[in-house]
Amino acid sequence: MHPGVLIVNDDELITFDTYEKTVTFGEQLVDIRKLRMTQGLNDPVDISSDHVDITNFQIADMSQADGPETVQVEITVSSINPENYLDYQSILPIKTSLTFRNGS
Repeated sequence: MHPGVLIVNDDELITFDTYEKTVTFGEQLVDIRKLRMTQGLNDPVDISSDHVDITNFQIADMSQADGPETVQVEITVSSINPENYLDYQSILPIKTSLTFRNGS
């Protein structure tokens, strides 16, 4: 695993990662980072909207030698606020974990 990229291999490969995009906010061009998912050979699909910025996306392997594969996911979603108005400032940090089990 790589910080910022989560690859799940079930029947077909599923990849979660981020990329940079320039969006128009009001009359300004703003660079943001978006979260996307790619399934198999399909085109990537955006998971986050053009109205937020993914300022942090990290993946850490938390698996134990004798247990199932477990990853910790850290993601921070921030509002787009090019004028830095306090009324529009919003930051949502999320930290969770995922455990992958064999589907028998």
